[in-house]
Amino acid sequence: MPHPIYFRVAFALGFALPSVAHATDVEVNPGDDIEAAMNALAPGDVLIMHGGTYEVTDRLGVTLMGTEAMPITIRAADGEVPVISRPDANQNIIDIDAAEYVTISGIEFTGGSAGVRWASSRFITFVENHIHDTADVAFRANDGGTYEAFHILRNHIHHTNGTGEGMYLGCNENACQFFDAVIAGNYIHHTNQATVDQGDGIEIKEGSYNNVVRDNVIHDTNYPCLITYSTVGNGAPNVLERNVLWNCGDHGIQSAADAIIRNNIILGSASDGIAMQPHQSGAPANLTVVHNTVFHATNDAISLRQTQARWSSPTMPSTPSRARRSSSPVATRR
Repeated sequence: MPHPIYFRVAFALGFALPSVAHATDVEVNPGDDIEAAMNALAPGDVLIMHGGTYEVTDRLGVTLMGTEAMPITIRAADGEVPVISRPDANQNIIDIDAAEYVTISGIEFTGGSAGVRWASSRFITFVENHIHDTADVAFRANDGGTYEAFHILRNHIHHTNGTGEGMYLGCNENACQFFDAVIAGNYIHHTNQATVDQGDGIEIKEGSYNNVVRDNVIHDTNYPCLITYSTVGNGAPNVLERNVLWNCGDHGIQSAADAIIRNNIILGSASDGIAMQPHQSGAPANLTVVHNTVFHATNDAISLRQTQARWSSPTMPSTPSRARRSSSPVATRR
């Protein structure tokens, strides 16, 4: 707020007074129209959701446009747990149709088809939320456009169905890009239920780049616990570091190209511990694999396939292990 003397001087000299933006705290309870409340949020507003179940039966679609100086926040009331629940799989739990400078924290999402679905969005913080028992992928950002500077932090994701990924980030064949993100401290597990036909823990698609995936705990997946594709020259490599993985239904970590894989602990995988192999248009190149610990891989601890690229690992022999057929299909995935 301008100092009072400013108003006196401005009035005396005939200057126009600046507009002063006022952020609003909005509180909602179960039974309220949360779609209307969310879509009414202006830059700087805070939506506080009180505890209880917010059941949605129609499409819940929102547009949230904050600014760098005045982001929009949707959060749980202190000490309370709001649950957004969809009892059927006819729609996703929530569709975020566009968003910029938004923080969502402390919300539980359950049911529906996909859990939280993002269209093209920028500067998003998604922190300490809980997504579970979805009929499809839990967290998806693959609907075209660009996905810039997401911070996906300390979320709990589990018991997916259908394609079943914990996080599906970016698009097949470089059709959209997910980049400059930090994905850290998440707990992802049981993406391997009987209905799951893919079920990666975290999947970063072709063309996505400069993402840091660190300090996540992932176990009981149907496909690799972590998988990255080639960046196809769009930007810096993806970094996978300090993750702890076990009971991965295929490889522990799989990368096609353009990745730094370091300081991870893999306690068990159904195929290789770390696999570098062709996928979509990417073939192994620009890969750094150092200081990883691999226990109980069913096949090789570290494998490198169909490339002449140089490679090294301080904990493994200086030549790659013999080639093995991956248990993951290399065919195009959605």
